[in-house]
Amino acid sequence: MTTSSSHRYSLMTATLPPMTSVRDTPALNLHIAPTFFSRLLGLHRLTYLGPEEGLLITPCRAIHTFFLHRPIDVVFLSSDMKVCGLRTRLMPNRIAYERRASSVVELPAGYCDRRPDYLQHIHAALQLRVFPRLSARAQSSIVQPSARSGGKGTRL
Repeated sequence: MTTSSSHRYSLMTATLPPMTSVRDTPALNLHIAPTFFSRLLGLHRLTYLGPEEGLLITPCRAIHTFFLHRPIDVVFLSSDMKVCGLRTRLMPNRIAYERRASSVVELPAGYCDRRPDYLQHIHAALQLRVFPRLSARAQSSIVQPSARSGGKGTRL
């Protein structure tokens, strides 16, 4: 499959099946900005950010909200994906910086207040993006009998 140069800088999206929890909350849809251009544009690239959507900017230690029309929640993550900084309801035309951060997740304003388990939602959304090969490898190592192979096990 070939991609045109106009699609080189598009944001990747990780969508999760609904999470099973006590409150049965919907999954976080996390867009990822891995290239310089997509990081530069950040949330400006997205026309709409829903209540269960966010943007992961990696690598990143600082963000700005210049020209945004709404406040956002900002979660700074260290290299081991632990929270090293949190700014809730960061207003437009501001700069936020965290020296220890390696990634930043931008979320709608109030998301972290509404979801005290916001880090679990971020980790679940990241697992689909960060470890997809690991999941594929685990699936391909499962051996199941096949009728074509005379009942012998074959790899999926």
